[in-house]
Amino acid sequence: MVDPPFNAAHSIHIGTSGSNVFTGTHTFVLGDSNSIATNGNPFRAETYYSSVTPINNLIINGGISPNRHAETGTNNSTSYGIHVKGNFIINPNSEFRHLNLNLVQIGGSLINNGIFTQASATPLSLGITTTLLPLGNITVSGNGVYRNAIASPTGSFTN
Repeated sequence: MVDPPFNAAHSIHIGTSGSNVFTGTHTFVLGDSNSIATNGNPFRAETYYSSVTPINNLIINGGISPNRHAETGTNNSTSYGIHVKGNFIINPNSEFRHLNLNLVQIGGSLINNGIFTQASATPLSLGITTTLLPLGNITVSGNGVYRNAIASPTGSFTN
């Protein structure tokens, strides 16, 4: 997906009423790192509605223009979230923001070469053991920054 949507809706919204699992090796890519169109909204992703529907891989590639970051969905509840079976990748000059109570669960590796903002009280979950997100070898890598707030963070570290 090259640009965020024109309305405040989700860029990725996969909702089901049963436990569904994608097969194969698909990858969702948010942004192309070149476009600067913002449409006034960020990329939003949510892969849960009454049942987990994890995607295989997610690449955050929005670039550094305002409102080109990716973030959790608009439902402020631990009943919703982003569930990734494989790799969660943040490319250089790109940012992912975990802003609300949504879950962010990653079954593969977290590769951060941009900015990961953990501004939520809900912890990031790596290597989840369920039938949908099997426990595997988890790697956290990259040369990106992790921080606890968008503006004036009180804590951050770089790999």
